[in-house]
Amino acid sequence: MASDRLILKAIEAVDRMVDEEERKVYELRMQTLADSAALIVSAEEKGRKKGIAEGEHAAKLAMARQLLDLLDDETIAERIGVKVETVAGLRREGSG
Repeated sequence: MASDRLILKAIEAVDRMVDEEERKVYELRMQTLADSAALIVSAEEKGRKKGIAEGEHAAKLAMARQLLDLLDDETIAERIGVKVETVAGLRREGSG
């Protein structure tokens, strides 16, 4: 029964698209929806990548803070993979 209703709906949709202009509008709408879906997926992926990068950076800063009393800024920066200026800023925050 349900499949019969779906077939009837499909036939009705095809009948409505007999007009060339309506068919073009329908195809454009479907393409626009597909493009929008692709943009959403792309944005979500970029958001995940950005979140991972921010998390990794936060972890590096946490490690650098733990090493401030043990090593100089240049060594910390080199070992952890951050800029010397970043480590110097952490040192200033800790002493301020």
